[in-house]
Amino acid sequence: MADENHVSTDTSDEGSRSFWKEFFKQQFHYSKFLTFHRDWRLFIHSPWLPQKWTYQTIYVIYRLIIAVYFFGWFIATLVVGTEVHGSKLFIFLTHWGGIILNLYLLSAAAVTLFYFIYKHHYKKTPHRDLKLSDLQDRPFLEKPCCFKQQESLSVPWYMQFVWILYVISSEMSIEVVVGYWLTFSGTVHSWPVNLHEHLFNIIPGLIDLFVTGLPIRFYQFLYIMGINIIYVIFTAIYYAAGGTHSNGNTHIYSVFDYEGRAVFSSFSVLIFVFVVPVALHSVYWGLYCLRTFILSRFLKKASPETRPSQSTFSVMATSPV
Repeated sequence: MADENHVSTDTSDEGSRSFWKEFFKQQFHYSKFLTFHRDWRLFIHSPWLPQKWTYQTIYVIYRLIIAVYFFGWFIATLVVGTEVHGSKLFIFLTHWGGIILNLYLLSAAAVTLFYFIYKHHYKKTPHRDLKLSDLQDRPFLEKPCCFKQQESLSVPWYMQFVWILYVISSEMSIEVVVGYWLTFSGTVHSWPVNLHEHLFNIIPGLIDLFVTGLPIRFYQFLYIMGINIIYVIFTAIYYAAGGTHSNGNTHIYSVFDYEGRAVFSSFSVLIFVFVVPVALHSVYWGLYCLRTFILSRFLKKASPETRPSQSTFSVMATSPV
């Protein structure tokens, strides 16, 4: 009996190693530059709840509450910001981030609610419990023409849009928070509004990283890099056109002072564009891997009867891409 148990444990460990070997191999597949995905449930369900719609109601309520809450505070930031900065409100990265964050939260809430009503009440779509293989994020197979998706669980374009918004908004919020508090001057017009602009705005991204099933792909650092490039170009054009800060300075932020600190600003631009996105996204991707590890343990304990066997892992590891 002892020998049999030992063999069983070894088989389980070997299967787990096969799973993670394949997981990390697939993370760097060239198809991960795109936003195709196999399973829409990871975008509008919480993997921590049973996949039945009755349980997922909890997740729908969460999406609605967090969207309404932060949108309300966003309106407050616009009111206070207009009083302080006037028409120059939207030259700041803070408000760019606020727009994208609220666009993500509202879009995610709308898509989740739509699918909840459409799939549950009208289509009566049957549920299927998540399996360990669903966490693999295997490369999507496209047709030679037009990248047309082929599978019934494939993710529609609007979910892909929400996915992109999530990656940008969550990481952009951290940029705003870190940048603000590193240069904090001590002058605040409204502490509640200021905290929601420059601290609490990171909460939705961090919560969703662990509560939702949204995948984080390593190559997605290109999204935030693209936004940073656009913002740097904007600051340069704004300066060249004679634009000023609301306080009269010729620069929006001191790190982008192209007139008084040209060399320093050049280095700041390089770091902001090339270093920050990769470093920040690497942390997010690492947390995603941690979530996958925790969730894989959770799925094994929650549904031991559906635990993939060694043969399943072998098929997954050897299946063609």
